[in-house]
Amino acid sequence: MLPFLSLYITTILGYTKMESGAILAFHGIGSLMGTYVGGYLTDRVGHYPVQLGSLFLSGLSFFMLMQLTSFYGLCAGLMVTSALTDSLRPANMSSIAEYSPPALRTRSIGLIRLAINLGFSAGPAIGGLIAFVLGYKWLFCVDGITCILAGFLFIYLIPRRSNIIQKEEEPTAEQSTFASPFEDKIYLLFILLVTLTGMVFMQYFYTVPVYFKENLGLNEKYVGYLLAANGILIALIELPLIHFIDKKYHPFKLLIVGVVLIGFAFAAFNGGYHIFFAWLSILFLSLGEILNFPFATTLVLNRSPQKGRGRYMGLYSMSYSFCNVIAPILGFAIAARYGFSALWFMGAIVCLAVGYGLIYLKPHFRVSHA
Repeated sequence: MLPFLSLYITTILGYTKMESGAILAFHGIGSLMGTYVGGYLTDRVGHYPVQLGSLFLSGLSFFMLMQLTSFYGLCAGLMVTSALTDSLRPANMSSIAEYSPPALRTRSIGLIRLAINLGFSAGPAIGGLIAFVLGYKWLFCVDGITCILAGFLFIYLIPRRSNIIQKEEEPTAEQSTFASPFEDKIYLLFILLVTLTGMVFMQYFYTVPVYFKENLGLNEKYVGYLLAANGILIALIELPLIHFIDKKYHPFKLLIVGVVLIGFAFAAFNGGYHIFFAWLSILFLSLGEILNFPFATTLVLNRSPQKGRGRYMGLYSMSYSFCNVIAPILGFAIAARYGFSALWFMGAIVCLAVGYGLIYLKPHFRVSHA
């Protein structure tokens, strides 16, 4: 649904780019609320009830959201829906520590991302087809139904307690000695760099679909195919690539290469108004995402202390939620005032700056990798 929200708000409801950016910012505000509360509740009641409640309540919220068309109604509806959906994220990431041994965490994260990207590869293509043929309202219906079905499958397939990790985790050199992530200055610097990366990356869900439609003249169906290609590429190569490079390369080196490739993805758009550069951008974005996000999540998971894992993962998730607040406002504002070319150039520069920041941070982050 997210890649088509900006198109729905601008094309169907007729809001301007600036108004769309403001409305979509409330999606990010709700995400901030959801990830914070989700992380807090995970440390208090456990990951299982948080994930289950998020799935069922999210499904119901999509049916509510489809009825809203006013500016303030959309702001409130998006805030509530994203708060419910994103409360799942810190709980889901925290559950990896229970269901997977430490040596396999990056591959476990890769497996979860495989599932996400299989959905994302089919989702935009199906979503674009639904929007093009049946109308945007059906997207809300399908999202609501799939969330509720996922809740029932969660009850049926996922055990409440793991049989893999029974004993309490022994502290490692990688783990922080701070009870709260807000006391961990090195971790906060890392989160700042993650946030800057996310602000650029999130343009693919907000400004890029509008750019595809307005500047390249693509319809919703083809936009869906382009975005689906990202999910297909990741689904095909992420797990084998992680299996090959995990434990062989320092994760910070992989993060640096990944964020630079994400910068190249946006710089590619300035090659010209041709579909070739859109496909080239998708290729760079997919490779950058594979090298960046799984290893960043593993670093956070390994650094977090057992009793504060929900809060550490919550702050990590909140960084992307913050991006959902700022990215649409900033992206649409830059595009409206200076044009899309300036936005892509600035995104590439930010990614290069993050790469330099990771080089500085690398000696201060204890890791067990080579």
